Amino acid sequence: MIRTPNLRSLARAVAPCLLPAMVAAQGHWELRYPATSPPSIDAGRMTYDSDRGVAVFFGGVISGTYQTDLWEWDGANWTQRSGTGAPARAYHSMTYDSAREQILVFGGRSTGSSGGETNDLWAWDGNSWTLLASNGPSDRDNSAIVYDPVRDVAVMYGGSISSGRSSSTWEWDGSVWTRRFPAHDPGPRAGHGMVYDAECGKVLLFGGFTNDFDAETWEWDGTDWTERQPPNRPSARSNFGMAYDSARDRTVVFGRDDTLTVDTWEWDGVTWTLNPTASRTPGFAELTYDAMNDEIVAFGDRDHNETWVYVGDPVAEFRSFGAACSGSAGLPTLYSPPGQLPVIGETMALQLLGVPSGSLAFGLLGPSNSMLGSVPLPAPLDAIGMPGCSLLIAPTRTDVIPSFGGAGLWLIPIPNDAAFGGQEFFVQAAVGDPLANALGLTLSNGGAATIGWR
Repeated sequence: MIRTPNLRSLARAVAPCLLPAMVAAQGHWELRYPATSPPSIDAGRMTYDSDRGVAVFFGGVISGTYQTDLWEWDGANWTQRSGTGAPARAYHSMTYDSAREQILVFGGRSTGSSGGETNDLWAWDGNSWTLLASNGPSDRDNSAIVYDPVRDVAVMYGGSISSGRSSSTWEWDGSVWTRRFPAHDPGPRAGHGMVYDAECGKVLLFGGFTNDFDAETWEWDGTDWTERQPPNRPSARSNFGMAYDSARDRTVVFGRDDTLTVDTWEWDGVTWTLNPTASRTPGFAELTYDAMNDEIVAFGDRDHNETWVYVGDPVAEFRSFGAACSGSAGLPTLYSPPGQLPVIGETMALQLLGVPSGSLAFGLLGPSNSMLGSVPLPAPLDAIGMPGCSLLIAPTRTDVIPSFGGAGLWLIPIPNDAAFGGQEFFVQAAVGDPLANALGLTLSNGGAATIGWR
């Protein structure tokens, strides 16, 4: 039988709280207040230069006048850059070619084509503009272009052309345009969004305008387009913001060009999920993912010149670590059954195996698996009569784990508070076992839990 003083020597509380304050954030929008900002502008485009660590906003239209302004966002402030080359334009498409370290700007409506659609392709390297091509795809605006780093090509699809809307797929390899002729395609459309989904290794397309607003989801694998059929999806829309969050492997869609729709949706590779708590000022915005600051930047609206960032939800996770020490009923094993995760507002149920009949079991929970005061972890316990056992965590809380038939169930309520998102805690189980060693106690493996959302 476990004697209370022995357990207390292992799990002495050093704080009354469950967890220390750490990183917070459910997916939400935050308004930033930079010292300088671009003016209110419509139909400009934005992408992220990962080599220089800045979001780049170019072009647009103000009171009917096309713009050549180029602005860079460093996570705190906007800086206007000078440089001549690409003609003033709006409704163009932009992406970043990381292999050649240059931003690509394609097509749009340009003063260089008497205010009509154009098909020129320009590159911005952070200092100067270079005209790369003026052939290939026909003149168009409201197309979408995105760089595929695995295949080292920029993929362009659709757009408005002189005869209506295009359904053509083109790829730029750094030297020439090549038209692709897949067996399937999303059909003629403009004003759609595209990103490269690094988790799936495919280009993701959503929405746009066909003969009406559209809500289809398509993927391009370099050979063919495949329509996905998710159980949930955003409402039909065009000219909205769309960006891929590479830290969370989620694609985020925000708003639409009617300036009234302010919903925020996330694509996880399987379905679209509405984030009901993410709200911000109504309006259209360009989105791009700022990898340096791990947030999505939103800017670009004819009615506002606000800069917003979207801080994404941490995903709930649980992983095992370390080794248990053997007892009379085998190795006490602590694990998370399928679906049991530390989700905000839910109760995580951990399973404990290897509990001798009639024995007590306790759950140890704490904020660290690296140090217990000044003692490094894991800490071997051979000297106190537990040969082969190690304390893997710094416990600050002890729970009784009810057990029956050699198994225990440890219920850990997770607070229904977004401030706990991203926090980490560690667990280990202590099992009474008089036949195991001199102290009559064994320890399970450890577990590391990150609080978040599914």
